Amino acid sequence: MVPGAGHRGGASSVVVAGVGWVVPAGLPSSYGEFVGRRSELAVLHERLGREDRRPRRLLIAGPPGAGKTALAVRAAHDRAARFPDGQLYVELCRPDGTPRDPAEVLVRLLRALGDAPPAAPDDLEELVRRYRTRTSGARLLLVLDGAVDDRQLAPLLPGAAEAAVLVTGQTRLARVAGADTLALPLLDDPEARELLGSLAGGDRLAAEPDATRALVTYCAGLPLALSAAGARLAARPHWPVARLAARLADPDDRLDELAYGDVSVRESLLRSVRRMDRTTLDTVTALAGPAAPFRAAEAFSAREAAEVLGAPEDEVEDALEALVERALLPQPGLDGDGRPLYRRGELVRLLAAALTPREPVVRAAAR
Repeated sequence: MVPGAGHRGGASSVVVAGVGWVVPAGLPSSYGEFVGRRSELAVLHERLGREDRRPRRLLIAGPPGAGKTALAVRAAHDRAARFPDGQLYVELCRPDGTPRDPAEVLVRLLRALGDAPPAAPDDLEELVRRYRTRTSGARLLLVLDGAVDDRQLAPLLPGAAEAAVLVTGQTRLARVAGADTLALPLLDDPEARELLGSLAGGDRLAAEPDATRALVTYCAGLPLALSAAGARLAARPHWPVARLAARLADPDDRLDELAYGDVSVRESLLRSVRRMDRTTLDTVTALAGPAAPFRAAEAFSAREAAEVLGAPEDEVEDALEALVERALLPQPGLDGDGRPLYRRGELVRLLAAALTPREPVVRAAAR
């Protein structure tokens, strides 16, 4: 969080003598060695380095666990010197995935900028006025992590063209004026192996190419999954790579294995769907659960899905489009009549597993 929010090391503020401006240094500590995402990082470097006076609003959109926060923080650290009036970071959702109220976020931002606590902390209009007055003309870099929708963001955007804003979120937030969107895909196999090797050791992976290939496949190109798998291997140097690959082979057990310490693919996926409606969640479990009617690479239309689900076509199409917008389904193709054709993908299969009620703990204890 921003300074004073009690989150992550590295947040601090410096008072500039005689100026009355607090220079916030609120970026989280860097996420260690940054692996992959070279082209995306280059794009962010270029856009943050522009000298024109257009507002710089950059949105990094992608599925849960894709490394949006790590990329934003890395880019912000790399370009921090271009923003001498300070850098701010704030999480827009609570740990359980529920969005923070904009007024709460503004109070934290104003505090980080050295502003006195407001007399009416719930007066959003007054908070926005104070925030925009405080940031007018300031060369600030603001990282807004985990945006849920456009309405949440609008009060948090500085009005000054000198400021830059990096936003992360699952959806593209098309109504944010002037925003450039960088869609973050899942990692390809070479990048996935690089990330896994940075944690578990490249020589170790090279010694077991078949097991490594299987492990990469099971992680579905998701950086969070690869990080959990790599951390497990790093913590257990006596394990062959094949042992972990074997434990991930069963789809029913996979999410239990893709967790280590505070890294959990299951929890990340569940946080991402807290605000989805029941129809969308039912569509996930029906189309990607154990009895899925379509194979992973098989294209299907909303009409075909509706026939399987026994639901109205327009409702099913809305549910499928909601999953696409949240980057949980791949971007669809089109049939000969221009209607979307969807594919299931491995990520939504992991989500279906996360939504499926788990068996009693007795089963896990017996393993």
